[in-house]
Amino acid sequence: MILGFAHLTLSTRQLERSIELFQTAGFVLKETYHSVPSSAAKWPLMAHKASRHTLVLLNGRVPIEIVSHDTGSVDSPGMLAFDPGGGTITLRSSDVARDGAFIAKSLPCAITADGIRFHGVLPAWSAQIQLVEDETAPCAQPLDIEGYSCLAFYSTSISEDVERLVGLGAENATEEFAVELNNRRVGVAMMRSPGGAIIELIKVSRR
Repeated sequence: MILGFAHLTLSTRQLERSIELFQTAGFVLKETYHSVPSSAAKWPLMAHKASRHTLVLLNGRVPIEIVSHDTGSVDSPGMLAFDPGGGTITLRSSDVARDGAFIAKSLPCAITADGIRFHGVLPAWSAQIQLVEDETAPCAQPLDIEGYSCLAFYSTSISEDVERLVGLGAENATEEFAVELNNRRVGVAMMRSPGGAIIELIKVSRR
């Protein structure tokens, strides 16, 4: 079961500048993790085979995860955008009807006058997203793009949710892998929506 929105990920080679920009916009630095091992399970979604990364979490209008890989990031057209001042995520899509239908069926959300509202069991696990029709939108941006790279959601059972989302049209699903963050073990799996946006499922537990 998907419990709600976890965070929007920004991949960048300009870590300190990105943190500063978010803090200037009112975001609060929550946690920083250095030299986190990067699972090989992610490599099919990446331009380069990163072995480690720095991970920074910030709280604000939308929870943000900033990731800086040891192999850097690639300049490439992106699907996702975000205005830290406004708080709305934008997803560029060459087929809004297809991607909107997938989101509505697979993720906890509601259609609103302003787009799609992800909601969760906790108020903080929510976010607003707008789908924008764009024939030039890329169909498979890499996870290590220089820019916003994926949408993450909390899950109670990653394997069950992966199976369900794949049944609804998700593609390129990874196997579940573990990320160790101090005293927490985070289970993770990633996949692409039918339109190519990367979706991350995470399950946090104590070691």
